[in-house]
Amino acid sequence: MSKNAKYICSRCQKEFDDREYSYTQDKSKCILHCKKENWYTIVDNKKDWSQNSNSIKFFWGKIREIIKDRNEDELFKRGAALDLTYIIFPIFEKEYTEVDEDEDGTPHIQYWEGNFLDQNIVLEKSPTYRFDFPLNLSNSIFLDDADFSYYEFHKTTYFDNVYFMGSCNFTHTDFKQVSFKNVTFFNLVFFIYTKLNSYSYKAGDFENSIFHKDVEFYSVTFGEENSTQSFDLEFIKTKFKKVSFNKCIFNKSMSFNQETKLELLKIENANIDKLYINANVPSIFIIGEKHKINKFELAPNELENLLIYNYIVENDFILTDENRGKNEFIELKNLNLSESKFKGKVKIQFYDIEKRSAFYNTKFEDLADFYQTKFRHVVFERTDFKGVSVFSESEFCCNVDFKYTKFLEKSIFRDTIITGKLNLRDSIFNDNANFLDVTSSSRKVFNKKTEKYEFIGDASDIQVANRETARTIKNFFDTKNNIIEANRFYKLEMEEREKEIENNKNNILENIVFKLHSWSSNHSQDWVLALFWIISLTLGGSLISYLNCNINNNIFEKFFSGFIIIGIIFSINVHFVNWKKKISSAIICIYIVLYLFIAKDTSFERFSEIINPFSIMTSKDTLTFGMLLFKTIIAYLIYQFIISLRQNTKRK
Repeated sequence: MSKNAKYICSRCQKEFDDREYSYTQDKSKCILHCKKENWYTIVDNKKDWSQNSNSIKFFWGKIREIIKDRNEDELFKRGAALDLTYIIFPIFEKEYTEVDEDEDGTPHIQYWEGNFLDQNIVLEKSPTYRFDFPLNLSNSIFLDDADFSYYEFHKTTYFDNVYFMGSCNFTHTDFKQVSFKNVTFFNLVFFIYTKLNSYSYKAGDFENSIFHKDVEFYSVTFGEENSTQSFDLEFIKTKFKKVSFNKCIFNKSMSFNQETKLELLKIENANIDKLYINANVPSIFIIGEKHKINKFELAPNELENLLIYNYIVENDFILTDENRGKNEFIELKNLNLSESKFKGKVKIQFYDIEKRSAFYNTKFEDLADFYQTKFRHVVFERTDFKGVSVFSESEFCCNVDFKYTKFLEKSIFRDTIITGKLNLRDSIFNDNANFLDVTSSSRKVFNKKTEKYEFIGDASDIQVANRETARTIKNFFDTKNNIIEANRFYKLEMEEREKEIENNKNNILENIVFKLHSWSSNHSQDWVLALFWIISLTLGGSLISYLNCNINNNIFEKFFSGFIIIGIIFSINVHFVNWKKKISSAIICIYIVLYLFIAKDTSFERFSEIINPFSIMTSKDTLTFGMLLFKTIIAYLIYQFIISLRQNTKRK
C-alpha cells in the first residue's frame, strides 16, 4: 500500500486516505459506513470496545467534522437536512471536556469528545446539545447503547429504518418533529422527560417499528397544542412487548391501530382526550389518581386482562363484539374497574370472565349493561348504579354479594343465572327491580327451525345467602302483584328462617313446626309432596287397621305394630323429603303393592275410610287417641294440599 493512497467509499462516494483505511481495513467503505465487527469483543454477553479506542475517536471526529462544516454548504443555508444516513455507529464516546468561561462568566465547553456536537448550551445543571437544522439518520445502525439525553432537535429528525442494537435513552430530549418509521429496537427504550411530536400529520408514530423489549414513556409531552395532527400518537403496524406511559401529557388523542401488536399496555396518571385501542392487546392496565379519559374505545380482539383503576371515563365505554357467532362468549381472564367513575353508558356484553371481576367503589352514572356476561368470581362492593343496571341473562357461576351496593334506578335481573348464593342483605334499592325467572340453571335452548333462542321449563330455585335476600326479591314481586314468583321467594324466605331457628337451641317447638311445614309441603308450595304424604300415611294407616282387625287383639302388639309401620313410612318419606317425582312415584307404588299383598283390599275400601278425617263421625268404632292423632295429621296434610294447590293465585 503506497503512502497517502486514496479510496472511494462505495456508500457515500466520498474519498478517504490510507490513515482511515488503517481503522477500517476495508478499501470499499469509509470509517462511517464500514462494518465494525472487529472493533469489539464479547465479554459476559456485552460488547467490549476498549481495544479500539483510537478507531472510535477517529470515527466521532469525522462526525463532528461533518457537523462543523455544515454551515459552509449552500444546501444547509436553504434548510436541507444533514445527511448521516447508512452510518454504522460504534459505542458512544465518553465525555472529554475542557471548560473555560465566556466574558459573562457562563461555562463554555471548548471540546466535546463524545456523541455528536462540539459545543453546548448550559441549562441549569444539565447541558443540552442542540441541532438547529434537520437531521437524517435513516438506515443507520447503532451497534451499542445510544444515549440522546439532553438533546434538542429543533427541526425535523429522521430515524427511519434504523437498527438500535443496544438500549436507547431519550431523557430530557426535545423533538420538534421526529419520524421513527420501520425502526427496530433490540433492547430497552426510555423516553423520559421528553417532548415528542410527529413530523407530519399523515405519518404514523413508530410505523412498522419493532420493540423487542420494553419501552417506557415517562413524563413525556406528546404533540403540540396548536398541532394540525389528529393524534398525538398513532401507532400503525407497530410491534411491542410491554409499553408504559407514566405521567405523560397528551394534547389530543392516542391510537393503536388494528395491525399493531403488543403484549401489555400500561397507562399511569395521564389525562387523555381520546384513547382508541383496536390492536391485539392481551393486557391493559390503566391506573390513575382520578385522571380522565374523555373517550375510550376498545375492541375486544385478544384481550385477556383489563384494569381501569381510579380513573374517570367521561363518555360511553363499550366492551362487546357484535361480530361474534351465535351463543359464543368472548373470553376474558380478569376485569377490574375498581375506584373508577363512568359518566357515560357502559356495556360489557357476551363476555366470559374466567377468573376475577372486581367493581369495588365503582360509580356507574348512566346505563350499566352486563347482558349475557358470565362471571366466575365477582366482587360488587360499595358500587353505585346511578342509572339503569342490566344483568339480563347474565350468569354468576359463583357466590355474588352486592355489599353496600346502591341501585338508584331500575335494576334488571331477568333470566339471570346464579349457581352460587345471592346476597342482597346490604344492598340498597331506590327503585323497582325485575327478578323475573332468575334461576340457578340455564333454560335457554336454541331452536334450529326458528333460529332463535327459547326458554324451556320453569326457572329453578336459586340459593339465597340469607332471609333478607329472599324477602327483598319477594317484595318486588308483591308490588307487581306477581304472586306466582313471589311464592317462590316466600318459600326460600321460610327455608332461611328454618335455618335460623335450627341454630337457636332455645326455640325447639318452633323448630319442630317449621320442620313439619317444610317436610309436608315445602312451606305450602308443593302440592305433590303433600299428596305423597297423604297417600303414604293413609296406606300405612289402612294396613295397621287391617292388622288390628285380623291378626291379634293384644293392645301392646297393636300399638307396637302400628308404631313400626308408621315409623318406617315416616323415615322413608323424610329421607326422600327432597323428593323427585320418579322416586316418589316408585315409593307410592311399593306401598300400594305391599298393601294389596297384605290386606288384599283391591277395592281400597279401608283406604277410602281411613283417608276421610270425618269418617269417625259415621263409624260405629270408638275413637281412640291414636286414631284421633292420625285423623288430625291427615286433616293437616289435606289442608296443606289445598293451600299448595292455591299457591298459584294466593299465598295465604
